[in-house]
Amino acid sequence: GGYRAIQELLGRCPEIDAVFAASNLMAAGALEALCIFGRKVPEEVAIVGFDDSAVALTTQPPLSSVRQSVETMGRELVSVLLQAVDARDHVLRRVVLATELVARQSSGGLPTGKN
Repeated sequence: GGYRAIQELLGRCPEIDAVFAASNLMAAGALEALCIFGRKVPEEVAIVGFDDSAVALTTQPPLSSVRQSVETMGRELVSVLLQAVDARDHVLRRVVLATELVARQSSGGLPTGKN
């Protein structure tokens, strides 16, 4: 999906200089497409993914990523579900969780071999 999205995005907006992808897997696809289309990462286009999965460390350059605690997400989900069941409450709730940017090379972050 990230590969196809970059193809389309470069067709519409060739001067793009940054990409934020919804997952590291999508960011990896976007990174591959950028390289194939001759765009240098991070010199010409910075790229950041979301979820800080192991994929972030397997790309070249390593992906910067937004990290969110899976444990906290799980606890909050269970809490909201239990409240809804107990109260027979079907009201949607919005929970905002803390995030952390893990800066790596794909956005001009840490040099090779770090983080």
